[in-house]
Amino acid sequence: MIFIIFFFFWIKTHVNANEISCQPISINCNEGFTGENCQFLEINKDFHITGECDKLMKGIDQIKISKNCTIEIDKDITIQQKIIVEPNIHVILMNYSIIKNQFIIERDSVVEIPQIEIKQSKVVVKGTLEVKGNVIIEENSTLEINNKGHFNVKQGKVVLKSNGLFINGKESEVIIFDSLIGYENSLIYFKEGSHLVIKNQLELYDNTILTIERKCIIKVNGYFVNIFNNGQIHIGSLSLFECQNLYVYGTSTISIEDKAKLITNNIYVFQTPQLNIKNNVYIDVKEYISSYSNAVIELGINSTINASTIFLLYNTTLNTGESTILSSNSFELSGESLLKIGKNSTISISG
Repeated sequence: MIFIIFFFFWIKTHVNANEISCQPISINCNEGFTGENCQFLEINKDFHITGECDKLMKGIDQIKISKNCTIEIDKDITIQQKIIVEPNIHVILMNYSIIKNQFIIERDSVVEIPQIEIKQSKVVVKGTLEVKGNVIIEENSTLEINNKGHFNVKQGKVVLKSNGLFINGKESEVIIFDSLIGYENSLIYFKEGSHLVIKNQLELYDNTILTIERKCIIKVNGYFVNIFNNGQIHIGSLSLFECQNLYVYGTSTISIEDKAKLITNNIYVFQTPQLNIKNNVYIDVKEYISSYSNAVIELGINSTINASTIFLLYNTTLNTGESTILSSNSFELSGESLLKIGKNSTISISG
């Protein structure tokens, strides 16, 4: 398996003018570098880092990649240096490697990587990061896509564990070929105007929180969006969240802010979750809203829900706000479920 592990500790962000730079003499770094007592290494051509080269770089604080190149790193080598990919550069990283520091991709640069495991570290993408396989973010690590940055997972999935943090800046674009999965108190954050396309599933477990700011577009093309074990989704105002099927379990929470839209085929609710829907929200459910639980569903003022069929079973409570519209072909309220209709609200059953 090919993957890259990032370990993080803070050092200087910029290279001072009086620091000594060196360059590789050839593609094989065991042939040495130009100059002596280097403090940062500039890579401006294809480069092969071997075990011998790793020893030569022990006194170097930073590696700067300044031109288009392919970098091959031999197996079981630990890169201690902070790595910076300068603007307008295309870099291909190959083979197994361990990078023990911060990794920064500057604006308008593209980095291609086979697979990433980010562990106790931070990766900052100001340009574009393309990953062929899986992305693992764990142990208090961060993957940050800056404003207008691009992140493309071409064949794999993105998995967060153990307080992993996945931040997407304003107007960023993220495409994930497989699934986005969060475990163990992880946090996924999309800032204003960002776009996310997941070609398979979205799954949130163990207090993982997905926060979507205003004017975002989130599309999940796979069969499931699953929220388990106190997971949370917060959809910001004027955002669009579109999926095939939304499953909400346990004590999970979904909140939808003013003027947001939720479009799905089905919503299934189990156990004791909370669905908090603010004012002027539009929800379009092409088939079923089914609640088999003690769920509480709160609708804000002037909100609209259209669904082909609505089942509120067991002990579900649905509170409509003022001037809300609830439209369905079929509506069933059974068990100890409760429907509270707000002032000037409309319930339309056409079946």
